[in-house]
Amino acid sequence: VQEGYDAYEQGMKQDLFIKDISGGSYLGQVWPGPTYFPDFLHPQAQDYWTTQLKAFWNMCEPDGIWIDMNEVSNFCNSDGRGQVCTNSAPNGCPA
Repeated sequence: VQEGYDAYEQGMKQDLFIKDISGGSYLGQVWPGPTYFPDFLHPQAQDYWTTQLKAFWNMCEPDGIWIDMNEVSNFCNSDGRGQVCTNSAPNGCPA
């Protein structure tokens, strides 16, 4: 969840992120900070990932890619039923 970051901006533009119970994007917390999770069942999800990976390839031509946090994890949903995260520090971890 970082304005100006292409993966975030494109995901928002395509309405690609998982929704919370109120219809907004579900905010989670993982080691890099606040995050929205792509909805892998969204009809545009494959094109979104292809575009993001091509852009990364064009930037540095890696020999391979290890996508860390390739499973959906959330470090702040304490009771398994509701969202307790807030984006109180958009440039770092929530306080």
